[in-house]
Amino acid sequence: MAKVKAQLGEHFDWSDRGEILNDQGEQLKMPTVDLEHYSAPQVFAALCYVIEALNQRATVNSLLDVYDQFILQDYLHTVELTDAHQLDSAAFIESLQKMRQERRKVKDLSVLLNAIGDNIDQTTILKQLLGHQSLHNQYHYRNHQLGDQLLKMIDSPDVEDEED
Repeated sequence: MAKVKAQLGEHFDWSDRGEILNDQGEQLKMPTVDLEHYSAPQVFAALCYVIEALNQRATVNSLLDVYDQFILQDYLHTVELTDAHQLDSAAFIESLQKMRQERRKVKDLSVLLNAIGDNIDQTTILKQLLGHQSLHNQYHYRNHQLGDQLLKMIDSPDVEDEED
């Protein structure tokens, strides 16, 4: 009896649970996720942001083409067709630098959007999310008899309470 009391005493002591073992007696290492940092609403917001950004992909690429085919060419033609002593070099360099910095922002965004857009199928992602049963806030009991019993245990407003 003393052995059983000691064993069950340890078993029922939740303060010193020890390790979790698998069927082979090996310690089970539980995966951990920082659910404050990686929450479903935050991941969904990020997905929405990426999809909204991907919807701008064609416009961003068109803007990059404008910089490359028109604006940059105007600067190059100005250098080509103007005598160096006629050009306000400081103003020209400052203007060219600003244009190139703006172009860099557009190009960086274009590279990201093209890489993402070429490698994910947002239509498939959205269809899968729309069709995923657990994201509909509905649960269907697998065992209908147990489900009926559990539903009877759930408090629901009585018809009499609604009339008051």
